[in-house]
Amino acid sequence: MQSIALLEAGIEPTIRYEVSEYSTQLALVEAGLAVALVPETARAKTAGVRYLPTEPAVTRSLRAASSTRIPAVGALLDALNSILSK
Repeated sequence: MQSIALLEAGIEPTIRYEVSEYSTQLALVEAGLAVALVPETARAKTAGVRYLPTEPAVTRSLRAASSTRIPAVGALLDALNSILSK
């Protein structure tokens, strides 16, 4: 996803690392080895990391499906919808 956002902005990235864990991405940034697109929900106070907004804002969508009507699943989806719609 990050490389697509950069390409759409007209920037050809040099990709040296591909990691999915945000903590690893932030460790690479803190070490001065990388930049990363990190959602607000994954941001941690890390000494060597500065968070900047993107312009335009990078967005993503989340979809969920369930084949049963389990109350806990409904509660989870309601909670996610509440958090993500802010």
